[in-house]
Amino acid sequence: MLLAGCGGGGGSDGLGGSPAPTPSGPTPTPPPLAASFKQIDDPRPAVVNDWQTALIESERGRGWGTVQTLPVEGQVVTQNPPVFSWPLHPPKAPNQVYDYDLEVRFPDGNVRRYPVATNWFLPREQFGAGSYTWRVIGRGLEAGGADAIGAWRQFSISADAQALFDPGALVTAASDASWFAAIAATPHPRVLTDARLDTLRPFLFNQRKTVWDAIAARVATQAVDPAQAPPALPATAQLTSVSETEQRRIEEAALVWRVWRSSANATEQSAAAVALADAKARLLNLANWDNNTFTGQDSATDVAVRHVLWALTLGYDHLSTNLSSGERDTVVQAIATRAGQVQSRAIGAFRARERMPFEAHSAASLITLAGATAVMAGDSVGGNTQFSQAQFARLVPLAYAFGHPWGGADGGYGNGGGYGEWLMDNSFGYLDALHAVTGANPYRLQQMQNYAKYRLYAIPYGRLHAPFGDGAVIEGFQVPYYAYWLATRIPGQATAWMAAQQPIRANFGGLTRTLMSPAIDPATAADPGMNSSSMLFASTGQVSMHSSLTDTARTTIHFKSSPFGSSNHSHADQNHLVIGSKGKALLIDSGYYDSYLSPHAKAWYRQTKAHNAVTYDGGTGQRTEANGQSTDISAMGQIVGYHDGGNFTIATGDATPAYDPAVITRARRTVLYLKPDLLLVHDDLAASRAVRWEWNFHSLYAPNTAGGASSTVKITNGDASLCMQQIGVERFDRLTVIDQFPVDPALASFAPQFHGTWQTSSARNALQSLVLIDVGCKGTTTPTVAQTSAGLLLELQGRQFLFRPGLLPAYSTN
Repeated sequence: MLLAGCGGGGGSDGLGGSPAPTPSGPTPTPPPLAASFKQIDDPRPAVVNDWQTALIESERGRGWGTVQTLPVEGQVVTQNPPVFSWPLHPPKAPNQVYDYDLEVRFPDGNVRRYPVATNWFLPREQFGAGSYTWRVIGRGLEAGGADAIGAWRQFSISADAQALFDPGALVTAASDASWFAAIAATPHPRVLTDARLDTLRPFLFNQRKTVWDAIAARVATQAVDPAQAPPALPATAQLTSVSETEQRRIEEAALVWRVWRSSANATEQSAAAVALADAKARLLNLANWDNNTFTGQDSATDVAVRHVLWALTLGYDHLSTNLSSGERDTVVQAIATRAGQVQSRAIGAFRARERMPFEAHSAASLITLAGATAVMAGDSVGGNTQFSQAQFARLVPLAYAFGHPWGGADGGYGNGGGYGEWLMDNSFGYLDALHAVTGANPYRLQQMQNYAKYRLYAIPYGRLHAPFGDGAVIEGFQVPYYAYWLATRIPGQATAWMAAQQPIRANFGGLTRTLMSPAIDPATAADPGMNSSSMLFASTGQVSMHSSLTDTARTTIHFKSSPFGSSNHSHADQNHLVIGSKGKALLIDSGYYDSYLSPHAKAWYRQTKAHNAVTYDGGTGQRTEANGQSTDISAMGQIVGYHDGGNFTIATGDATPAYDPAVITRARRTVLYLKPDLLLVHDDLAASRAVRWEWNFHSLYAPNTAGGASSTVKITNGDASLCMQQIGVERFDRLTVIDQFPVDPALASFAPQFHGTWQTSSARNALQSLVLIDVGCKGTTTPTVAQTSAGLLLELQGRQFLFRPGLLPAYSTN
């Protein structure tokens, strides 16, 4: 099956990469479990104590995130060859030269040493199936010039691991020199060769015809809209929009010319000639934009420069044979200049993103830069090579070694739900080009294989969207073309089923990526072929649970406790959950994404109190800033327990490190989902001083709280509803609901949302809270709860569950 390698409950499948969180207070000595009970498993990889782990944690303590150590201990790798990465020692000088030795012990016991000057490595050889160990030695990088000697980590290559390189391509790519030379000797166009275009023609005029017609019509219209000059700064939004529009127009016009230039139809030939003239005019206009007007060295202009770089690269690749010698020199020089600007911003003299990769703009820019470098390999101006073998070796393998930084091999995405959805728009064009030019297929990277699984569970077909963080859409129409992109690039039963639910449409964006998708007709699939409707993405601390993957009226529950903390586009929302049913949002991510780190975001949207999570003493929540930075990766959580029991799923998150360590000594939350419509939420809380604990919840519509704190809270959205009631021995005794933000979003209009809080009226050092959530408000199940010497014992639907302070929960096995 397609979605391989990272099962939902095992810590040995290469999920996270982050060490265990700070212990949540002293762990009590538990009484022995009864024979009929089993404690849920800790899914985290084993912590390997060495300089890599120490460096990751010391940088995290400063609020910085580093490159992950991959493969993680015990990972089952489902790509071949594997790629290796590790944290970079902080540079002591600009352009510091590093000397690392990567050592790999093969199944036969032989150790191979790979000297590298980077903190990543892409081998150019096929690995046999079996068990391996690896370590990294940093020469002279410890205090006093001593070597930093890493510990050995174990991983294995599965027998069915997907080959990263296309057949025959690994021979060409055996060395940087041969890989570069083969591409440099290939004439343009390199991304969409004439041979590849011929294989796509049957698709263009059949299953993708509506898309082709839309592009052709758009190109005919844009021909009377002349190429634009760059807008004056500081019109940042306009600059980004114009550069992105010009990129799209150049590519679409070039495609119309390429497809119709040899047509026997006079109308199509004429349209091709108009398209060529339009594409060429736009390309030369873009090449002559003043390189000093905006240089991309700040967050206001770096996205625009990325768009310009890619527009120039694709335009040149399509049109180079129709440019004069002088025009070619102008365009190639402009591409080289823009590539230098992107590299300066994304890497620079201190190797910014190789050291601290968690910045959304630069993460996308690295892939753009790699794609442009591959497409332009060997191109020169006046005999001077602008894209050399050294640049190729430095930048192209990097894209395969790093992937995206906000997740591991399980495919999860941990930098905001909206950005997890937009990842495809922000990367697939560049990944397509890399594959076409290099013969190395980035969609066979284990992270990308399983990103399709993340899409299936985080955004199942319907009206609900990926939760958490900046840009997360609460409910509404889903982007229809993403499923087809996945089905043609990562073919398999799950993606084929997804594409069948969302057929190709031409009235949305992303037309060129749809049109230029691989020449694959997705197979017919009656279902996604998954064994469970629940899935753990441990690398990002997300658990997604559904009553069904195929029924759009499903109940959906997402739970988060993330090692990425409140960094970048993530929020201070560890141990937060969202719930929807029948395509309607019930418990929501509240607030609005008006802009990154806006006043509304800082006062509300990013705060713990804006989420369905625990605060104390009037809304005090998790940290959002560290050492003068406006985000904090050290304010982390982790999924520390998980069990998928088929008809029930149970997960525990530990958010203790996210709160003020001087006050909160334990903040664990367990969610127990009994399919299809019951959820139990257990909070295990402790503090060094007495605090007033708060349980926050948020909805689109006013909840019914007529009975007060001790009664049922009902939330309704159309024909969907849920009812919440405290059922624990210890309870909150106050309840308030407001419909105001402390700072309104900077939007022309917005709908009010409703923010409820259960609170303890008296301060206390600890609390064991238990809340029953009945989706659909059926009221047909009455649980029994008792405080026993073993812990809080819950009996529900013929099964018992045991909750114990500071320990993972247990379930009855009989």
